[in-house]
Amino acid sequence: MGIQVLAGDTDSLFILSPKKSQIESIRKFANEKYMVDMEVDKEYRTLVLSERKKNYVGVLVDDRLDIKGMTGKKSNTPIFARELFADALEIIKKIKSPADISNAREAIKLNIEKAKYNLKNIPLDKMAFRVTLNSEKYKVRTQGVKCAEMEGKTPRKGLVVSFIKTVGGIKPLSQSTHADLDRKKYENVIDTVMSQLLEPFQIIKKKESLDLFT
Repeated sequence: MGIQVLAGDTDSLFILSPKKSQIESIRKFANEKYMVDMEVDKEYRTLVLSERKKNYVGVLVDDRLDIKGMTGKKSNTPIFARELFADALEIIKKIKSPADISNAREAIKLNIEKAKYNLKNIPLDKMAFRVTLNSEKYKVRTQGVKCAEMEGKTPRKGLVVSFIKTVGGIKPLSQSTHADLDRKKYENVIDTVMSQLLEPFQIIKKKESLDLFT
């Protein structure tokens, strides 16, 4: 039908700027040939599609964000990385036309460079990993269990522990200083969280380090 398909997954199809007549043709075809009812679920002004399945950020036509499967929204991601991700979302929301993409790309790159450069100035509590233990007994001593034991606490279900990543492994937040931080590990946190946005923006190539900006 001459429609540009951006992506498809299970029960969804992302298509670029279709005409109403084209949408109706698809709906009619799917219903008559396969007895499948199709409908327009969401309309995006801007859509950032990652190569990962079920992983995208969209700005709906009413300016609301629609986020699926992004690491930057997970509660166990350190606060500083979530804030960096949130800042990127605000930049994406300002995209109104293709001409704005270049400015958005540069703004996101700059924020990442600043975050990496200023790691030693970020409050420690924003750099902590927070984990809630979900069992009384563990076959493997997870980082959360190790942190609890280092603080003299008995690992138990529901216990929340906070730790910093160091060169030797982890250290409880309550016992840490900035000197304990493993800078490379925190740069990798930024890489992991932001790569889901930066691959689509072509700031980095797939599986490429953020240090290799193009």
